[in-house]
Amino acid sequence: DCIRGDNAELYRWAFFFGPLWLAIIFCLFIMFRIYRDVHKIEASITRWAFPGSNSDLTNLMPMSDEVRKQSLFYAASFFAVWTFPTISRLIQVAGGMVHPILVVLSGSFICSQGIWIAMIYFRPRYKKCEEKGFLRKVWILVKATLFPCYFNTSYTTDNKDYVS
Repeated sequence: DCIRGDNAELYRWAFFFGPLWLAIIFCLFIMFRIYRDVHKIEASITRWAFPGSNSDLTNLMPMSDEVRKQSLFYAASFFAVWTFPTISRLIQVAGGMVHPILVVLSGSFICSQGIWIAMIYFRPRYKKCEEKGFLRKVWILVKATLFPCYFNTSYTTDNKDYVS
């Protein structure tokens, strides 16, 4: 008569959705801390830099904005992917019927989580690429990622990845 055992719904929340949302909250907290620390370092550099100097350190100032954007995109994708499945489970716990569109959104977002993370990961490299055309840039980034030892890094103005 019973397929999943006693307290299956309790275990689902205690061992899956509970830790999942704790990880999302922890991720948001850590991303905020990283941004704040980078911003503090930049403020310290600005305070001690000579006025009007064009040193390499003062040219890195937009780094905190890039770190903030990258952190926000990563945390937002994590949050967006698991919002629909959590809403579905909450509706089921409340005794309601889950709408088929919510089921489709849940399945689509969970399956596409890797694509979202890859797009966020490649975003800084794509922005640095000097080639013209979307497909040309994507092809160069794929080759640079799959064959880093054999690929010429002249596609970008700098060979450092400050935000990866």
